Amino acid sequence: MGLAALTGPQQALVDFLRVDPHLLRAAGAASASAAVQDDRELARWIAALPAADKDDLLLRLARYGSTGLGSDLLRGYRRSQPPGAAAEPRTAAALIEAADSLRSATAQGGR
Repeated sequence: MGLAALTGPQQALVDFLRVDPHLLRAAGAASASAAVQDDRELARWIAALPAADKDDLLLRLARYGSTGLGSDLLRGYRRSQPPGAAAEPRTAAALIEAADSLRSATAQGGR
């Protein structure tokens, strides 16, 4: 789920690139809650799709497998969202500041 829980290959890449763990934690802090919120909104959007659209999606899945189906669904979902609905992107400076705060808290024995 985002940067909060890395897969094995992602962790291997982080280790290989020597990404600062505090920076990674700062970047991942919002990703878990944003992903959960996005999943709920996506589930609502899918539930509201007309039955004919759902039937078409299932037919495509049966005929062609999942190739491109997930991407098409997500693209449709994103197009349906009002402009500016996405979370405000964080700047590198904000992430570095958050990482510094986490580093200081860790040095002082906090989490």
